Amino acid sequence: MLFEEQRLSGFISVRNWRAGDAYPMIGMIVKYLERDWVNLRPVLFDGTMPPSSNAWELLNKKDSGTSAALGAAVSETDVQWQQARNYNIIGTVVTFNGLKYRSLIEVTGGNPPPYNQQAWQLLSDLKTAGTTLMPLTTEAKSSAEWNPQTIYDTRGAVVRYMGQDWTNSYWTQKDVPGESLVWQPLVIADEAAWNRYIIYDNTRTYTVLYKAKLYKNQYRTQGDEPGVSSAWLEVTSYADINGANWSATSQYTAPRMKAKHNGRTWYNLWPTTGQEPGASGVWQPETLLDEEPWSQFVIYDYKSRGEPERNYRVTYQGRVWVQSWWTQGDTPGVNDAWKPYVANTTHVNGNEWQAERIYSSPNMIVTWPATGSTREWYNRFSTKGDTPGQNPVWQPVTILDGEAWNTNVIYDASARGESKRNYVVTYNGQRWTNQWYSQGDQPGVSSVWQSLDKKP
Repeated sequence: MLFEEQRLSGFISVRNWRAGDAYPMIGMIVKYLERDWVNLRPVLFDGTMPPSSNAWELLNKKDSGTSAALGAAVSETDVQWQQARNYNIIGTVVTFNGLKYRSLIEVTGGNPPPYNQQAWQLLSDLKTAGTTLMPLTTEAKSSAEWNPQTIYDTRGAVVRYMGQDWTNSYWTQKDVPGESLVWQPLVIADEAAWNRYIIYDNTRTYTVLYKAKLYKNQYRTQGDEPGVSSAWLEVTSYADINGANWSATSQYTAPRMKAKHNGRTWYNLWPTTGQEPGASGVWQPETLLDEEPWSQFVIYDYKSRGEPERNYRVTYQGRVWVQSWWTQGDTPGVNDAWKPYVANTTHVNGNEWQAERIYSSPNMIVTWPATGSTREWYNRFSTKGDTPGQNPVWQPVTILDGEAWNTNVIYDASARGESKRNYVVTYNGQRWTNQWYSQGDQPGVSSVWQSLDKKP
């Protein structure tokens, strides 16, 4: 009956099954997991995969009679159920509270067995919705030696071959364990030889040996060749790579490992693979030279680098900038973490005041502001960044009578080496004169100031 349906459909073809394809005619033949399958009813864009439903039948199954369906799906693996994981393949087998369950539908995270009986079936209960499911277990009940003449028609049979236990995913005969996808090892030992037929799932990271090198898988893989596919990363020891040239495939598994790249030495802040030094914040240059180009990835902080206290200088857009505090990613000229740098050469009295300069000795004379009513100021003690006229550290060299009162100015002749005098200031439309030393005392409020404009 099966082949009569196939003949009537007028469609005899073998192609790889794909989830997004439609199979509208009965008898269409596809290849899936290296076996040929035929559809017993139209399958339309629903992703129904062989052998996850009775829509598909194994073409070369012996003694199948009329179109008896395979009721079991190929599971990704038999693993402990995880709340955050989605089980998108029907037939996935999980362990929950010591019991094994099989998914009946696509199950999203947070739906544990046995509380959602529409999604999960206990493997000891073999009937659901009128469909008989093949019993499945990965427990080695007999571990009998594999026999090429034996028909293994029960999914989950366990055989022993070449000193290893294997379990089948579907009906099989003559398929050699280790040479076909139908057989998967019950246990995958680390550093065993890579096998293109073994499914290295995402339940853990596997280490395989291939062409005298060790590799670890990045994600679920089957058939992807180590050294060729990005599914595998080459494994090297800490001693092999620490201090050697950086490699995109090396796994830097510990912080503060060193790598050489583009003529300098870098250290990593956390474990990393594939992130290039100089193009990622995970790598920091071991040493920083003043007036190197600014980098958004570099941390400019002497404590982070274990260096003596210092402010770093960088070049950016044709100017030299000096760091004010801890910074990473702050663009010079945009963020206050960077100030324009002025070399601290010998100061000449009368030069314009510069916010970046350190005025380390008292009585250094500067001019400020740069435009308008420029005047001379002297500093009373070491200072940097304190604007003249806006901070008591700077005092005007001379004070002219009738100037506006300034809360930062010291009104005292001895403070500027002048002959004894009382200063005259204007404030709130009146003239005031000080009676004694004053700084910060407000005219009209403090008795230190006496009004020269008597009200009638």
